Amino acid sequence: MESAVKFVDKVVGKIEKWFTAFPHLPASGRKWLGENIWWLVAVAAVFSTIGSLVQINRLFSVISITSGSSPWAYYYIGYTWWSVIVALIAVVLFVVTTLVLWLAVKPLQNKTKRGWTILFLALLLELVAVVVPYVLEFSLYSIIGVVTAIIGIGIGAYFMFEMRSQFAVPKRKK
Repeated sequence: MESAVKFVDKVVGKIEKWFTAFPHLPASGRKWLGENIWWLVAVAAVFSTIGSLVQINRLFSVISITSGSSPWAYYYIGYTWWSVIVALIAVVLFVVTTLVLWLAVKPLQNKTKRGWTILFLALLLELVAVVVPYVLEFSLYSIIGVVTAIIGIGIGAYFMFEMRSQFAVPKRKK
């Protein structure tokens, strides 16, 4: 996890410059967000856990349809074993993102920089988890999905950088 945190710190340094030109939330809004983000992330992690279970169910459905063991196989001729691989990749990425969200809750509650960094890592993983399956299933819907995901993650990144100052930076040892 430490190497991931170092990677995120490098990415944050580059992305932070992009958001300096945007208008900022009022100080009270940044403070509220910083104080309440831990339970917002906990709620998101619960929904993400449910979403992970749905993704796992989808994977088994795709396997069943592709193998021809489902009575619906005749209607879903478009499913191939490539669909199974894409669904498996989507499940793995979704589950990893969910686990990282859960890991962020306690450090966010303690308002540590590590909590913010873990949450930013979850945001980056979400970007990968959304974009990779869409790219692998390339279609018109994929293009729309990727654009929508990038817009949504960009909005999330804006709010993350707005509340970043609310999280303590660990003091260096002399």
